[in-house]
Amino acid sequence: MNKCVLWLPTLIFMMILGNNLIFAQNTGGLMAFCSEGILDVGGDPLQGDAQGGDLIQLIYIGPDGIHSPPTPQGQTTGDDLLLGTSYVGAGYPFEAAAGRFSDLFSHTLLQPDTTVYLRAWNYAEFTGEESDLGYGDSQPITIANSGNSLLPPQHDFTRWSISYVFPVELATFTATARNGYVLLEWVTESETDNAGFYLYRSTHPDGDRTQINDQMIQGQYNSQAKNEYRFKDEQIDENTIYYYWLADVGIDGLMSYHDPVEVQTKTLPVEFALYQNFPNPFNPTTTIGYSIKDQGPVQLAIYNIRGQLVRRLVDEIQFAGHYDIVWNGRDDQGIRVPSGTYMYVLETESFKDSKKMVLMK
Repeated sequence: MNKCVLWLPTLIFMMILGNNLIFAQNTGGLMAFCSEGILDVGGDPLQGDAQGGDLIQLIYIGPDGIHSPPTPQGQTTGDDLLLGTSYVGAGYPFEAAAGRFSDLFSHTLLQPDTTVYLRAWNYAEFTGEESDLGYGDSQPITIANSGNSLLPPQHDFTRWSISYVFPVELATFTATARNGYVLLEWVTESETDNAGFYLYRSTHPDGDRTQINDQMIQGQYNSQAKNEYRFKDEQIDENTIYYYWLADVGIDGLMSYHDPVEVQTKTLPVEFALYQNFPNPFNPTTTIGYSIKDQGPVQLAIYNIRGQLVRRLVDEIQFAGHYDIVWNGRDDQGIRVPSGTYMYVLETESFKDSKKMVLMK
């Protein structure tokens, strides 16, 4: 038998009696260890010692039964829950270089019939600057009764490997409220084996997430250049706070969730309206504001006092909302128009209004 495994009962006994800690079954304890070691991305054993080294996490699989991936910041996702942390080499002071560890975890959820797994990282902590951040997950195990009320259950997680490197180095991820939709934009610094992206939305940071894109947004697979993406979420309610998550999908099918962003949607107008431009008189630019109650075709045009078209500022389908359009005093050919009085006209399928403004040079 591996001498590391023989050494464990002594360790448990010392921890219990030497520190006056008694783990009855209902206190929630687990002696978890790895007798054969954990391999790094390159196939070498992880390194560490009892005080530091590469990070080990004990994770509870939530009621959904799904073994969920982490975020690039090492946080659990889905309804999985982090129960405790340790380091490679903890409990094996003479064999830390073999990638082994052992630790006595305590948590109220560590009861018989609880399902847990271990996650090892090839870093001791997350700084946001890791370029080769990888992790490996053990097989899940269901805790069994140890048969001794003074000793916590024990489980040997034997050996597994760190093999997953996050496919996306994310530069920015933003959500901006626009008229009738939320604009989601993100920029990647690099992509490695990245198939694409899914987006998720919730009205609470810890609430159920709804996937909002039916088709995966295509990634760049392998790229060391910056790439920009955007998506419009039009299935929203007004004056509502939303949380959005970006999940990148590796070519192996594993998904990594990035931290959520928060946005509050706009309150939509209850009627059509055309407002007086400001400033007025103006030189050389002025802003024309208007409100659209219902989505549809919108035209905003400028005419001289003879009724001749000078500039068509808007001619498109627009969402319901409030708009501000700047006119720079030029016609459709880009030529500056002379001083004088001009009319601007807003027209939709069910509304039409006009107002005067003065260009003074």
